[in-house]
Amino acid sequence: MSDLDDLIAFVRARLDEDERKIAAMEREERRVQTAPIFQSHPPNWLAGVDIFVSSKRWRAEVEAKRRILQLHDATEDPTISADAWVVMGKAIKMLALPYASHPDYREKWRP
Repeated sequence: MSDLDDLIAFVRARLDEDERKIAAMEREERRVQTAPIFQSHPPNWLAGVDIFVSSKRWRAEVEAKRRILQLHDATEDPTISADAWVVMGKAIKMLALPYASHPDYREKWRP
């Protein structure tokens, strides 16, 4: 397995973890929105704090990152230029950067 393959596997594992956290956020959002204490609040009363509680945004970010990784899968064509591979490798390193505090992150992946 190459360094880039290891990096991609690392990022995919973090995205899987993120999706599990998002599922927990969604369960909590449903619980809060249906709790009797909050029934008197207007519809979409949480809309003003989406940046803090919206699982939709986090799902969209995970999906975008997965699509970027799919671009790498699509470039396994041997006719792709070396420059394209370098750019793709740099992009994937940047996808990993938010996870730099994870114990499995390797400093050699830092862009």
